[in-house]
Amino acid sequence: MPPADVYSPITPPSSCKKGRHGKQASIDLDADFYDCIDRSDDSFLREFEESLGVIRQSSGADKGEGDEEIKQVESRADGRGQLLGDGTKSGALARVSEGSEALGGSQSGAKSGEMSTLQVTGSISTESESGNERSLKPADEPAEAGGTQQKKTSKELQRATACMDVTTEEIQKVRAQLDPLEPGQEAPDDSMICRFIRATGKNLPQSVQRLNVTLKWRAKVEPESVVCMACAAKAKSHYMHLCGYDSFNRPVIYSCLANATNKVYLDNYHHMIQTFEMAIKCMPPGVEQWVWVCDFHGFGMADINPKLAKAFLEISAEHYPERLGLFIVAGAPALFGVLWKAISSFVDPKTHQKIRFLPCDFTEKKSKMRKEMLQHFSDSLTNWVETEMLQNREKGQAAKKTYDMTSMYKLAQDGKLQPEGKHDLRGHESLLSALAANPALMEPQGTAEQYL
Repeated sequence: MPPADVYSPITPPSSCKKGRHGKQASIDLDADFYDCIDRSDDSFLREFEESLGVIRQSSGADKGEGDEEIKQVESRADGRGQLLGDGTKSGALARVSEGSEALGGSQSGAKSGEMSTLQVTGSISTESESGNERSLKPADEPAEAGGTQQKKTSKELQRATACMDVTTEEIQKVRAQLDPLEPGQEAPDDSMICRFIRATGKNLPQSVQRLNVTLKWRAKVEPESVVCMACAAKAKSHYMHLCGYDSFNRPVIYSCLANATNKVYLDNYHHMIQTFEMAIKCMPPGVEQWVWVCDFHGFGMADINPKLAKAFLEISAEHYPERLGLFIVAGAPALFGVLWKAISSFVDPKTHQKIRFLPCDFTEKKSKMRKEMLQHFSDSLTNWVETEMLQNREKGQAAKKTYDMTSMYKLAQDGKLQPEGKHDLRGHESLLSALAANPALMEPQGTAEQYL
């Protein structure tokens, strides 16, 4: 049987279809995240309930109880962000900070619902967001004998990524109404314009408005030059990086909260942009989206930062529309419900279709996580993710893990970047082969230490 369409919403198991009050389950708190949240350790939840008096979802989430506590958490996060804003910044970091501040004003014309009107992806693109031609591409992963997933043919890929037709006339109309570009700024390519047209449901005036906002943001921030200085200074700061390619050749991002030591808003904001831009560089011709596996192991009080979560939603929807193909929320603890309650109203229903809440149940005979991943990943990439997630739940293993792109870049430059051992935390062999063949895919982050 062919794999399910990666863009079709997955129907939850019959045992998960109704919440405690008999309501039809959707991605909301009352459905207990499809009963897939990790309840193996409720210590964080008990601590949070005792200190803030938060009422768990089925007891009052729909009544607004606990809202004040969430506001207090967000207020503390905002305060931390303001303190960071007083620090010294330079180069790309300063541009990101200024761009994020300017974004608040530039978004006044786009309502929250408009910013999130993501739809299924579409057209062929071999250029970056700024329009620069890109010849760098990953090496194709060889088909695996006996595997449940093979590389999709171009015809299957086109069918899976089919979208509404965008005509040349519509592209020209949008292009003709764009504001003048900054000196030296590259004009958006047709693929970029198509993504914005699709994201707005072919509302051309809105497409023009949103594209103008993004072009101004890119001119000011220069995201393709953004680096995470926190990771350059201390490689253990973040654990969010590319790990391979799915069965449609889309770059796959893996992140694990337990392995990240840096909780600073601005540093995480930079790292997120840097990761998104690298994913775009690593896209082979014909691919426009990425997949993100977000492992919530280690999620605690310090991670309840609605400001950062909203920043992800705004950046992704406002400046990278049609880029997110699938978002797997893995092993989310019950405490995550507090953050989800604070941000769920900002998530468009169409984006909901791309979110999967799944338990880290690889050790179970009928693993929901493995079943879902095999619909999108090869056997070997699924095995890589499984090993990675299980290792990250072993204190002895997790403590040793550091994702050091600087050292990876140097090895690739010397022609020595190769898979190591049975499991290489740096990524699946398909990714390492691509980076070894083209070290420039890791720039500018791979050379960020020069700015220290």
